Amino acid sequence: RYQLYALDNEYRDLESDLKLSLVDDNGERITVSLFNPSTKTGRRYVEIDLALHHDIQGCTVITDGEDLQAELFQKELFADVFEPLDAGASMYNGCHKKIAFYCDFKPFECKEFTLLPTTKQREVKVPLLQKGEKEITFENELVKVVVDLTKGGCISSYFDKIKGFEYVKENGAFNELKGFFDKENRFVSSLENSASVVAFQNGENVASLKVRTQVASATVTLEYTFYKENAYVDVKTQLACADGTKIGDPYKTNDWHDLHRTIYDIKYGLNAYFATSFKQRYLDKHCAYDVCRTKENTTSYNNVREIKHNIAVNWLDVTDEQYGLAVFMGRTTSYVKENNEELGISLLWGTDCSCIWNSDLSGVIREESYRIYPHEGTWQDADIWSENDVYNRKLCVFVGKLKQPLLMPFALKTDGVEVSAFFVENGEYYVRLFNYGESREITLEIGEQFEGMIPCAHDKRVIDCALRKNKAETVSFFMRQFEIKTFNLMKRKQEVFYERKS
Repeated sequence: RYQLYALDNEYRDLESDLKLSLVDDNGERITVSLFNPSTKTGRRYVEIDLALHHDIQGCTVITDGEDLQAELFQKELFADVFEPLDAGASMYNGCHKKIAFYCDFKPFECKEFTLLPTTKQREVKVPLLQKGEKEITFENELVKVVVDLTKGGCISSYFDKIKGFEYVKENGAFNELKGFFDKENRFVSSLENSASVVAFQNGENVASLKVRTQVASATVTLEYTFYKENAYVDVKTQLACADGTKIGDPYKTNDWHDLHRTIYDIKYGLNAYFATSFKQRYLDKHCAYDVCRTKENTTSYNNVREIKHNIAVNWLDVTDEQYGLAVFMGRTTSYVKENNEELGISLLWGTDCSCIWNSDLSGVIREESYRIYPHEGTWQDADIWSENDVYNRKLCVFVGKLKQPLLMPFALKTDGVEVSAFFVENGEYYVRLFNYGESREITLEIGEQFEGMIPCAHDKRVIDCALRKNKAETVSFFMRQFEIKTFNLMKRKQEVFYERKS
């Protein structure tokens, strides 16, 4: 009865059914289903890739009888600018489309959508971007963002229209790229050169901008994506290095006993920096089932006996506890932070490695993606953990209708809780919960097939009395902050015999 989806990286495999899937030119409608693997309720930006006939200029998207005001864009405009499409993808030249819209989703909800392609293009009444000679401005109801073409395509202004607050430091920038280049023998910044516009797509739901600049011998292409209903900006940074490019700590030695290691001092690498108008007094970072506030005054070190923790799993958040700036990453990376100075995230490194080996970045092409998210208060006030959940748990897209409605055996009724695992073993349903919110009572609504839940250890041994449903079909229990609990969903008429353990 229950269709289950793994809540780790495996769920992404479902997307492959739709990516670049050919659609009959004569087809009048396409049916797709979207599954929300996140525990967060609310409106989500949805992007669907399809290979459609080159004559198709628009697409109507309908769910539950509602027209979602979708937009259709040409996808290959934002293909990798450094490498041509491979032979397998070339057949879709001119046919690769992106359909963009917003829709409401509940946790673990699967929705069915009807796509009606049309040769008529939808009129853009209020475009999100305004293009000028020296800058490009994005504006929605929440924020106004300025991309400065005279300063390497960095973000020179990030203004909160609701609070009337400017997040970018005066004469500073967001997404300034800076690193120590061996040939120049100095730190080189992207602010030193102007940027040119490579691609530009302007809609009402989403707008994308691609600019190119130079940082010493590295060619940099920055892709910014802005959204109608969100205050954040997505960034994709592409780096292409010329022959002989070396970026990093310039220290050199032939002494094998020298403890200095150039690979450790990340401040010399090519990093993306974020200079905020508020003092970055505190830095909180995502760890495995935890959030840690750094106690180090600096992340700088270059000795094997002085190792410091400068690693972030998925997100970093700098605040003065009145305003903050979070950066979400799609992978584990390192960061740079010196006292109250601006945060930087590591993008590229490659140079001599203190007599161990010699390497450079000749011909290297690197791509990094991250999200910039200014906010009020602390990471808890801004619900940064669940925002990261939205960023890193994309909607699963697959072709066709569900054979039967997707029914989940439980529903979370309390915010601030993550479903870290949900699986079936020997016919038994198990759910593992993680509470990243404050210590409090957690409530779950349980499906009619189950009587309640049995607390288990992580190896599924029973460790406490069963929790039975009340008349409201819910179960409540207490969880401390950052606590993990595992439960076996108890089927009806299931007898449970065990001794309660102290």
